[in-house]
Amino acid sequence: YGLQRSLTPDLWDLVGDAMRKMSEDIRGHSTFFHFLKKAYPGCKLKHLATFEGWCCQYDDLQKRSAEMDLLTEARDIFEKKNAMPVLPVDDQARLEKEFEEMDIFGTGCVEVAAIQRRWGWDEQMTRDIIAKYDVSEDGCLDKGDFLRMMCPDGYRLPSMQGEDRDVFGMLLTGSIRYLEDAILKEEGLYAEDHGPLAKAPKEARLKPTPFSLLPEIPEATWTFWNELFTRLDADEDDHIRERDLLREGLLSPEVARHLMTIIDPEHPDSFTRRGFLTACLKASGCRRAKFECGR
Repeated sequence: YGLQRSLTPDLWDLVGDAMRKMSEDIRGHSTFFHFLKKAYPGCKLKHLATFEGWCCQYDDLQKRSAEMDLLTEARDIFEKKNAMPVLPVDDQARLEKEFEEMDIFGTGCVEVAAIQRRWGWDEQMTRDIIAKYDVSEDGCLDKGDFLRMMCPDGYRLPSMQGEDRDVFGMLLTGSIRYLEDAILKEEGLYAEDHGPLAKAPKEARLKPTPFSLLPEIPEATWTFWNELFTRLDADEDDHIRERDLLREGLLSPEVARHLMTIIDPEHPDSFTRRGFLTACLKASGCRRAKFECGR
């Protein structure tokens, strides 16, 4: 019914007739190509195959648009956090003192029982809250978990600032920029005369700068990126996971989750050093010749 409402009467008649024929003639699994053959019986197969390819490209465009929406949301969250004031030093010291008082055995963690004793929470409520902030998933809160839990609304912890965080902001904005360019280009294939590409400024249509003409990344920046990866890779397995980003307090969970999907597409649940460095180069518009050549 929803499909019928979205189509013109003539097009719905065509679609409905093709679907009926397909259900009558084809048993088992049917494909979109089967549907096209029923909808346009007079068309040559090569033309139907071309049309099917266009439809697949359009589906990919819709997926990119949905991905753009998610990345834009993540960027907005990132920038909103950046606009928040940093938690005053005295307030953080007070929270750290409270953590130390609750960590009566000096283990560096506070468990369910310690929180219950301190604040009188019931066990299930305590476990639920610990599960929300327990990055290492060991059933207790370390100091970083505790500070994230206790940081007042409208403030950010000191860890959510500085050059380390700026790198991930660069990755977000760079990914959005490249995705916008790809969407503009693809939309132009379907609506050259009236689509967004036609209205875009001329520079938006220019081809990407050839790799050989990109500026070389400064050595200090390259070294910093590598050192950042090493600091985040606590277990030294050449993979950074969402929990590693949260443990350092650099990013909010929503932003970390989205970044995991764009930094290293070959490893959607983590990213490797090579994937991280490649993403940084792409976002910065620079090159590292020997690295890019795989030597």
